[in-house]
Amino acid sequence: VLLDRNFIDSSCADALESLIETNHHIVILCLCYNAIGDLGAQALARALPANRTLSKIGLRGNNIGPNGASALAGALGRDLADQNSTLTRLSLCRNPIGEAGATALAEMLKHNQSLSTLRLNGCGIGPDGAVTLARALQENTVLESLGLRDNGIRHSAAMTLARCVAQSTSLRSLDLSNNLLGDAGTLDFVQTLTKEAVAALPLWELSLGYNGVGNRGRRRWRICAGG
Repeated sequence: VLLDRNFIDSSCADALESLIETNHHIVILCLCYNAIGDLGAQALARALPANRTLSKIGLRGNNIGPNGASALAGALGRDLADQNSTLTRLSLCRNPIGEAGATALAEMLKHNQSLSTLRLNGCGIGPDGAVTLARALQENTVLESLGLRDNGIRHSAAMTLARCVAQSTSLRSLDLSNNLLGDAGTLDFVQTLTKEAVAALPLWELSLGYNGVGNRGRRRWRICAGG
């Protein structure tokens, strides 16, 4: 079901809840660039545990804040008996969930056994929120793709992020592009990731573009990578 850009707002929360709770045919629900807000996200969260068919939800650009993100995290991170177990892809890009929302989603990742893709591009989670999410990867064995593009992630978080990613057994794709790592942060991330990996990394796609890396940083990165 594609409902992008349809002026759907929080007044439709009850209808959304009923749709997800009772419909057993919808596999994909795209609500991008509407305005469901926290109330709409909370309605979806209430319905998710009863749904056994939905595999992908797109909520990009819906003005969902920390409360809405926390509600969705709760629905996906409950005890296995009450947890939605079919959702594999969730996009919350361009929603102001902030560090608090990222923290709730990180806690969810410690328990969830189905989500393989999580997109949080442009969510204002900052360096601390990114580190909290990365630490959760050490307890998660199913997440394969994590999008953290454009989140104000700075050099201060680079080494901790890399250490946590190096310990992941499932992550195959990580997008850290358009952040604020700079020359030093980007190099620290690559060097630490290489050094800390205890086995062959499953990670095969790493995006670090648009991080303020200059010519000097690029030369040092090539040397680090053996290029």
